Amino acid sequence: MKAIICASVVLLFATQSIAQTIEVSAYATAGLSHYVGNYATATAYIGPSISGRESIDKRDNNPYGSKRTFSNSFGAQGQFISKQGIIGGLQIGIENLRSEVHIDEYKGTYPQTFSYDATSTLARQFLNINPYVGYRILLNNVKIDLMPGLDIGLSMSGIKRIKSDDTGRPYLAEERVKDIPVDYRLRFGSAIYYNRIGLVASYSRGLKNYVAITKGSQTAEAKSEVMRLGLTYRFY
Repeated sequence: MKAIICASVVLLFATQSIAQTIEVSAYATAGLSHYVGNYATATAYIGPSISGRESIDKRDNNPYGSKRTFSNSFGAQGQFISKQGIIGGLQIGIENLRSEVHIDEYKGTYPQTFSYDATSTLARQFLNINPYVGYRILLNNVKIDLMPGLDIGLSMSGIKRIKSDDTGRPYLAEERVKDIPVDYRLRFGSAIYYNRIGLVASYSRGLKNYVAITKGSQTAEAKSEVMRLGLTYRFY
């Protein structure tokens, strides 16, 4: 990670030496986040069996939801644009990602099971660093920036909450989730500017397998996926 950050800083200084324009902006986005892979799930259960027999169910204690859920981010951006339209930039911000899993079953002593209705929410907060190199297209008074790059998500917190309003078996639980300390994601971003206001959009696909840490599995896989849409304001 240190090598990537150092390379990004070197890139910015190298780009500055040939830059025609320096731009500093603030941005805020809303979007959708979830997990993809064969371990990501839409449903799970609570109340594991207490028995001499082992009941195998991959949904047990699985917080990595495949359902797209609201997320948001905000931060600052600095970039340099050369005379040829080449962009070198860096975004740094706070990103809040969420995923949801529907709890459809409550398990008692094996083999007892009961239907259930609850929601498990995994809320993650990252310090997100996004170095990128791209290209600017000029169309009269409109500027279009294409910005492929990399997300370096430094995990700040992870909390799993399970909540149900079931009158027969009300359930409320909260626990911290410790999995990967850093999430790397390939990212493609774009922005359309008119004067100082811009519309931004991006898509990120995770490279790190969360399950390899939590389950020690070599075959199960859950990776992050994030889509964002928002606004940016250029100060100068």
